[in-house]
Amino acid sequence: MYNKPNRRWIMIPGMEITAELIIFFMFYAFCGWIIECAYVRFMDGEWVNRGFLHGPFVPLYGSGSIIVILALEPFSSNPAALFISSFLFMSALEYFVGWGLEAVFNTKWWDYSNRAFNLKGRICLQYSLYWGALGIVLVDWVHPAAEIFVSSMPDQTKELIAILFLMYFFADVIASVKHALNFEAYIRELVVLGQELRKEWDMAMRELDLARQDAQDEFRQAFKRKFSEGLRQTKATAHDFSRLINSFPSMDFPKAGQLRDNLFEILGAESRLKHWKNRNKFKKSS
Repeated sequence: MYNKPNRRWIMIPGMEITAELIIFFMFYAFCGWIIECAYVRFMDGEWVNRGFLHGPFVPLYGSGSIIVILALEPFSSNPAALFISSFLFMSALEYFVGWGLEAVFNTKWWDYSNRAFNLKGRICLQYSLYWGALGIVLVDWVHPAAEIFVSSMPDQTKELIAILFLMYFFADVIASVKHALNFEAYIRELVVLGQELRKEWDMAMRELDLARQDAQDEFRQAFKRKFSEGLRQTKATAHDFSRLINSFPSMDFPKAGQLRDNLFEILGAESRLKHWKNRNKFKKSS
């Protein structure tokens, strides 16, 4: 059994925290990012920057690891208790983080609804079991080695690393939150566009039975120009959010189904129009 190092305290407004804990948070948040990216690489065959932040850190893993270390280290000699405790702690943390992100950004960043034994799509049994296993690996193997390594650093080095990381981390959080809020606004714009397109198509469908071919062609061309311009603008904006979309492929949005249904119905109506036009051409030629 190794001796626990003496911790030097640094000040953060309103609280005291050790430089070591900040470094551990940084290390485990980075490890979490590696785990997430490697999992996607293994499952989908491509490397994706998995995480809410721009940088290579997943705070859920960092904060969860610190909680597990501080709260569950007494259970290190009891694997069953450690597994169950980590299972419960991390599942609760993942659930409330998911709930918080949904409340703030009006977006569901991950969705386990298609997995067995899920709770509102925020957590599921499969990943909770992973959390339990990771808790054992963390407390019994990874953290003892990490603490020995960090304790061997000079105090000034630890404090410098901690301060520099905090400066970077808070800047990344601010930038990422702003990016996510802009993304939510972008989704709202898409929903509005879908609603406008739906209204125009509904009006057109009511009038097409009375309108002649020339009027239909004129409307189609005008609609195509408007749709193309709106699509061009949304595609240009979507490129800015490609990282978030790739990082959270199962994310869901309010009214996303309505947007999808509107666009699908429009495309379906357009297909029917083309079919009607081709059919009439055939009649004329015959």
